[in-house]
Amino acid sequence: MERILFSFVGMTDPIKGYHDGPLIHIVRHYRPQKVYAYFSKETGDIEREFGIYSKAVHLVDPDCIVESLFYDVVDVSDFDIFSKHIVDIFRLIEKENPLSEILVNMTSGTLQMISSTCLLVSHLNMKFRLIQVKTPEKSANRDKHLHFDPKVDPIEDYYEGENLDVLEGSPSRCHELQILSYKKTVIKSQIESLIKGYDYDAAEKYLIKNSNLFEAENYEKAISLLKHARLRINFECKEAEKIAQKLNLKKALYPIDDIKVKMIVEYYLIMNLQRQKKDMSSFVLKLSPLSDEIARYILIEKFGINISQIAIKKKDIYKFDQQRSENELPGISAYLDEKFKEMNLGVFLWDRPLNFASMISFVEYLQTYKKPLNHPEVFPELKKWQNISKIRNMTAHTLTETSEHSIATVYGDNSKKLCSRIEFVLKDIFKGKLKEEIFAIYDKINEMILEAL
Repeated sequence: MERILFSFVGMTDPIKGYHDGPLIHIVRHYRPQKVYAYFSKETGDIEREFGIYSKAVHLVDPDCIVESLFYDVVDVSDFDIFSKHIVDIFRLIEKENPLSEILVNMTSGTLQMISSTCLLVSHLNMKFRLIQVKTPEKSANRDKHLHFDPKVDPIEDYYEGENLDVLEGSPSRCHELQILSYKKTVIKSQIESLIKGYDYDAAEKYLIKNSNLFEAENYEKAISLLKHARLRINFECKEAEKIAQKLNLKKALYPIDDIKVKMIVEYYLIMNLQRQKKDMSSFVLKLSPLSDEIARYILIEKFGINISQIAIKKKDIYKFDQQRSENELPGISAYLDEKFKEMNLGVFLWDRPLNFASMISFVEYLQTYKKPLNHPEVFPELKKWQNISKIRNMTAHTLTETSEHSIATVYGDNSKKLCSRIEFVLKDIFKGKLKEEIFAIYDKINEMILEAL
């Protein structure tokens, strides 16, 4: 049976240090009758000018036919482009060599090239042998790299005097892969890439599509963790916690017992992930409700203020009541009017829903006239967040996109620093109720998913 080799031509071909590149090493040890060599724009330009790849094949096996396939692909990371090309190439190979065994080089080329090939060969009804070429061991008396330049170095000189793979007794570095095993590795790599970007929905769908590659127990744990993360990142807390409980991971995934603290921190974690995904508009929009909840927590838990003592509930919404507030906190009306004038907000308007600006003014009043709390850096930081509401309002009511620049303009620093300060505030006011490990919980979930697979 004839052997046909399909290979991408990579930048480690035809020479890698003092050894064959992967393409040439497979030709040396498998002796295919024909090589279908896929050239991108970069490697194709080199081959057209110097012919070094086909020359190297013929130096190893003069009878081997080289079919050069030139493609003007510049972006060698485009998965979709390679998928289409490979299908067409394998159909051509099958048509021209119907009874041949097809060898596939699984080392040369980019990850996207190799991934495309792996996924396709596992679904095609053709006889494939996937070959990986291992990296040669370092030689004690040799430099790590041989600087081969096709413009000045004849390829013939290299193969006659420099190549260690020519020496008698030199071992084969070829290793044959099981298709399903290799596909599993590629699938896991794709899932890892998705969850690093916190795209749990896409990762979950991708794993379901390839469920047959994984052992049932491992698959069930990984898919449950992906569902948990997807629900959690969408603030579907009850359903996410049910999965954590079912996995017997409630304590590991939720190291906070206090429900109020847990909900505030969970909301912040989602907000921070949106920042990391560069969704700055959603990030800023979430700052206002987060600030509201922090201010409410300080009023209730730190100062012991019962909201019903200063507000009236109307249609499930608490609104500040002047009479109740004056009874509880004498002089609060005059204080609030003065503060709001300082902020160019006019006078304080009563009978309005509780919001951050109002509640933080109540906090300042209590801090000044009642019992000062030992949080010297927290309150100035909270005040700075009020400025960001300007961006929030602009984002919510116009087509304006929020950017790092707009945040820096009103806050005085970038979004990463803002998140660092938010975490400082949370750790300060929730001291004793919050474990710092919670801020890396999604990375911990990612580790668990990959371990399960």
